[in-house]
Amino acid sequence: MRNKTIGIIGGMGPESTSDFYLELTRMSQEKCSQRPSIIIHSLPIEFSVEEGFIKKGTGKKEFLKWLRESVEMIEDIVDFIVIPCNTAHIFIEELRKLTKKPILSITEETAKVCSENNFKKVGLLATTLTLRNKLYEKELKQFGIEMITLDKVEQKILSDIIHRIVLGEETTKDQDVLEKMVGKLRINDAESIILGCTDLQILLNKNLGIEVIDSMHTLVEATFRKLLFLEGKKLCR
Repeated sequence: MRNKTIGIIGGMGPESTSDFYLELTRMSQEKCSQRPSIIIHSLPIEFSVEEGFIKKGTGKKEFLKWLRESVEMIEDIVDFIVIPCNTAHIFIEELRKLTKKPILSITEETAKVCSENNFKKVGLLATTLTLRNKLYEKELKQFGIEMITLDKVEQKILSDIIHRIVLGEETTKDQDVLEKMVGKLRINDAESIILGCTDLQILLNKNLGIEVIDSMHTLVEATFRKLLFLEGKKLCR
């Protein structure tokens, strides 16, 4: 049986795509003593469209076009597809209808992890568009989990920070602000914090005094499990 190939649709942003690839590769090396077969297609994103998409929720037509073209480009040479970007999952059902290849959902997998940990109330840090489309609210509700979010002013600040991270222009001040946001959600009785944007793990990568569910890491683990299942393998270690 040939090795199965993972298709990664990335570029949203580039650093988180790179981190996803590296973490997945290292996991496969450590647990199965081999590197997985991976195809990465990075979307040709225009900065002005990206800024509007992150901050205001505009540019959806352009993003869907890029995502559709990406799926069509790689579907014949991969066995399943992952998209390490939470906000892009507002289009996941449309993309799933476009191809017969499975597309894993970062929000579905993250909600499962919250349920497995028996959380009843979680805080969410994500883009405005992710919140507006209730990507996590819908998934968490299926497990009876309550979701806490920031107020409108803080949410705008968060969107600005995420955009700077995507551009590689984040600052230590941004990190301090994010940590204070985590603290506020914790005060409001959140049992855990979901990093509902794969770029946030770049700044929130230390002990914050509360359990953190990193959606990117969750998708890495789900991708690895899917790969093992398709190849009919068990963990070597």
